[in-house]
Amino acid sequence: METPPELQAIDALLSEGNLADALGAIGALVAELPNWPKPTRDAIAYAFAERADHAHPIVGSRFALAAGALVEAGSDPESLGRRLRVPMARAMRAGSRLPALLATEQTEQTEQTEQTELTEEEAHGEEAHDDYEGNGKSEEEEDEEDEEDEEDEANELEDAGEEIRIPIGDRVLDLHTLDRLNEEDPEALVAYDSLDAWYRPAVAVWTRAPSVLASVQKDPEFLAALATLGTSCACAYWVSNLMKLLLDAPFVALFPELDEAWAFTVSGCADIGQLSVLLSAALEAPLERIGVARASDAMLAVMRGEGDQSQNVLTYSSSMRIYPWQSIDPSDFHPRDGMFTWLAPGGSGHHSLPSDFLPGDITPLADGVRVLSIVGPRGPGLALSRVLSGVRAFEALKARIMNPRLLSAAETAAYKNAIRSNS
Repeated sequence: METPPELQAIDALLSEGNLADALGAIGALVAELPNWPKPTRDAIAYAFAERADHAHPIVGSRFALAAGALVEAGSDPESLGRRLRVPMARAMRAGSRLPALLATEQTEQTEQTEQTELTEEEAHGEEAHDDYEGNGKSEEEEDEEDEEDEEDEANELEDAGEEIRIPIGDRVLDLHTLDRLNEEDPEALVAYDSLDAWYRPAVAVWTRAPSVLASVQKDPEFLAALATLGTSCACAYWVSNLMKLLLDAPFVALFPELDEAWAFTVSGCADIGQLSVLLSAALEAPLERIGVARASDAMLAVMRGEGDQSQNVLTYSSSMRIYPWQSIDPSDFHPRDGMFTWLAPGGSGHHSLPSDFLPGDITPLADGVRVLSIVGPRGPGLALSRVLSGVRAFEALKARIMNPRLLSAAETAAYKNAIRSNS
């Protein structure tokens, strides 16, 4: 595709190595685009997406961010979605080296501080000796020197307050630390700084193009690069959640109070809170029999990705308790608190799953099927009611539960045997 004339000036700035002006020009162009015809916006979005693989991670991430903004305004998400994985993986791998450098820097600073404190203690001891012996200076001269020292310290503090500071993980780095890191590994520093921009277009485009997201979820190189980040930044958090999103995933829910099991398929569901709302309609019949009410139509629309969540006024009081299959006691197939410790973005525990638990973290039991146990408010165990807000994690992503059906006695017995074998 021919380069749109609006981008030619930006390309020229980049070829000259003028990154600052090029980044400013990208932002200025994006600000103008809402007033332009959609075909022009789409052409520029495509051109932005092509440039997301720029060798400089900051430049690439800003092109991706600009393209993501146009996708949110209605441009095609797949063009950018397919092009994100390679430059993102490259930035994640390089950026992952920075936390280790920061740990080394912190250790060196601690050792340096301790050595400085020892040196100061020795100096203070010598000063005390000089004062005792007499240093040949009058009290007025000593007072003037003290005032000059205090003024110098004040100026140093003022200068430090004016230094450039950027957030890196849970730390804010001053200019001196940045300079040292830039000397040791400039690629890691720049790549890490770009990560906050990379995850935003990833969320925007992959939640609007589930087929592209599904392919990224199966990309071993991308997943390996993401794993190197650990939990060090917002990029790691949001992209990890995207990778755990379930798309057309089979589930089975055991209802021990009814001695029944139901199969269904989940797609686009981000957390147990959203799953609880959708289940209240999809499995309304068995849930009603154990005392669990259905969510309102408005709440269901929000959690399906069809309703407006901007007002955040809807709630659903969920009295169902959802357990992973590892929490099921094979002696009677009721869930038991204390049998299995789950992990969630908001914490961990060994009782009913919290609303922020990721369904994708539930280990498939057999043939890729994730098995749950659902208990109502009258069942045994830890009774609780969760008031869920009408907000979905990924606004653009459509979520649904499909093909619910009651399993036969033989099918139910097969899943119970699988639980018994794996307990």
